[in-house]
Amino acid sequence: MVVASGLGSQAQAQTAAFDFYISPTGNDSNAGTVSSPWAITSLMAASQTSRNVANFNAIAGKRLGLLPGIYNVASYIQPDSHTGALQIPGGTASASTYIGSSDSSGNYSARTATITALNGSVFGGRPGYTYNGPILANTGGSYNSGYFTLDGLVISGFSYKGVRIGGNSSGDGPANVQRVIVQNCQFTGGGHNSGDATDNSSALWLDYTIGAVVQNNYFLNNIGFNAGNADHLAAIICWGCQGSQIGFNSMVNAGYIWGKENANQGNNVFNNYVDCSMYTAQSSANGIQDFTGANTSGLTQTTNIHHNILLSTGFGLGYATLSQNYGWTTPVNFYNNTIIMVQAGGLIVEAAVWMFSQISGNVKLYNNILAGVMSGDYGAIRFNANGPSVWDYNLVPSAMTWKMLAGSSGSTQTGAYTSLSSVQAAVVAAGGISTFDAHTLQSSNPGFVGAGTMALQYQLTSGAAAANAGRVGGVPSGAICNIGAWDGTVTQVGSSLNGGAIVLPDPPSNVTVS
Repeated sequence: MVVASGLGSQAQAQTAAFDFYISPTGNDSNAGTVSSPWAITSLMAASQTSRNVANFNAIAGKRLGLLPGIYNVASYIQPDSHTGALQIPGGTASASTYIGSSDSSGNYSARTATITALNGSVFGGRPGYTYNGPILANTGGSYNSGYFTLDGLVISGFSYKGVRIGGNSSGDGPANVQRVIVQNCQFTGGGHNSGDATDNSSALWLDYTIGAVVQNNYFLNNIGFNAGNADHLAAIICWGCQGSQIGFNSMVNAGYIWGKENANQGNNVFNNYVDCSMYTAQSSANGIQDFTGANTSGLTQTTNIHHNILLSTGFGLGYATLSQNYGWTTPVNFYNNTIIMVQAGGLIVEAAVWMFSQISGNVKLYNNILAGVMSGDYGAIRFNANGPSVWDYNLVPSAMTWKMLAGSSGSTQTGAYTSLSSVQAAVVAAGGISTFDAHTLQSSNPGFVGAGTMALQYQLTSGAAAANAGRVGGVPSGAICNIGAWDGTVTQVGSSLNGGAIVLPDPPSNVTVS
């Protein structure tokens, strides 16, 4: 079992034999062994067969292997936002449940098992419902919440949600769901039916979890409610989460990472590759949005967002979901990220960084590369002068605009500045730190290698402007490092699963799967 106390570049996987097995051709009356496996209905808490509930209860705290093949659960999708076609029987603090993908011999093998809810051309399996339930859910009810691992599964063909964990945000599930791990999984081929809900669509929904770990997953080609539109389309939603570890994931044409609504704090979002450069329908394709904790006050746990590569046609680091008047209520360190703003379909890009803080000295922002198009109405960087305690050693384009906000309002602009010297003077005049961008570089060529795929093309050449131009901690006494996600010590950004072959059942024509 994985204990994610310090994530590596690739999540470790279960290698020992499983306690029980399920196969696409199994039967709930079988013994649950590799040679006599159960059916997928054994992952249902309500009675479907004469034995499935007993099997479901037996899985809690044990290791369950899904044998190779396609598990189509379209006929079991529920007409709500939380129940799930399949349920995840949570374990306990001393005995966690493990559900992993298995080879035919009964040993762990990533992505041999695909769970889909695609029914012809209908996503989520149940035409006519405005809320199609998730494929997999752990939202309480008559079974334990939390204390489980999902490892190496392929989740496809879902509508609205792929996997939902917890449900306190809408009152249909528990809060404080603990010790959840989702790793080595692929979420792909999700889509939207005419008439389905358009709000908060996501492949993976974490709802008031504590210490959740989401690592080394690949989110690919999940379509929102309009083609080319990322509005309310997230690869991962963290709603009111604490202490999440979200690292080494890749998102390509699948939405973004969204720390939504109130009470988010103490989250660590790192080494992810988020590509929203293809969205052309609306300026809503964010790299990482919110995580501010707003509108909850009194939060003390520091959030760290670092070593991510974000490609966006909307916002790079987005503002608080609820209102422009809200900002960071939890301390945040935002460092060694690479943000590439891309103009697509005639859209005007928005701010690469929106870093308004409701608390003075709450923000540390350093060693970040901002590149690409910086012509949005909000400016390239939108901030308030009293928010930062450290803000330095960044690399920004030669032509860009800093827009400063009033200390008490995220929507009231007090000035726009087009040079480093002018914004530095304005920050000091407003009572901010004297070291604001004191060592920041302006260059339209950070020095990317431009070769390879995905995150690799944003590595730095040896003579790059961003190479050896940063400082650990964003202060002059810190050790020398590169600016940007490839800081000189990082060896992987994004998932190691990128580009792996999977088997999907008859994807509709408006979804491209590779």
